[in-house]
Amino acid sequence: MHLTYLIRFLCSLLLISLTPNAAHAFEVTPLLGLNYSAPTEQVSGNDLHWVGNSGMAYGLMASINLFTPLFDFESGALFLSQKSQRDNGAGLTITDNTQSIQVPLLIHYNFDRNVSIGAGAYYGFAEPSADFANSGRTSTDKGALLDLRIRFEITSLLSLILDARYQHGFTNLSNAVNDTYYTRSLQTLGGLSLDFSSVAQTTRDSRPIHANHE
Repeated sequence: MHLTYLIRFLCSLLLISLTPNAAHAFEVTPLLGLNYSAPTEQVSGNDLHWVGNSGMAYGLMASINLFTPLFDFESGALFLSQKSQRDNGAGLTITDNTQSIQVPLLIHYNFDRNVSIGAGAYYGFAEPSADFANSGRTSTDKGALLDLRIRFEITSLLSLILDARYQHGFTNLSNAVNDTYYTRSLQTLGGLSLDFSSVAQTTRDSRPIHANHE
């Protein structure tokens, strides 16, 4: 259900960008990279030390200018592997290997064509690992995102994107009494961005002009 609404939304943005004389740059970027996850947890006021690990991160993002080249809105879906572990105090290691889908909502400020910073929120839903399957973890998460993006233009239609994002969860993912568990992650991503508005403009410019003869 969530993905259906997201796909409809992204398709709507694409149609806006392809309309004649559209001034809103629309880009689609498949991303691939790593997700470094190091959650924070407290039990009865005592900090539990989780050791962060890296997992895979991949997905598809789309962005559109907000009436000016200085700002753009970006959304999409990222599939994240969140890996971390800690000692349970009895010599055993507890591992969290959660697979989640994150839907980011970001506003970017573009310093120029090559560098931008972003901030926004996210909604995530996850399937906890076996160690947490019966431990009372909630499956939905909400929080804030900070983003730094660097662009290397290859052609007017295609660019290489390097992206670093910090994820700060606001949802207590634990339903246990006197236990708080929050997501903290850093994603490093890369991908190729395709500017659909440039594709549409190139198509319009290449159409033959038919002169009217009296």
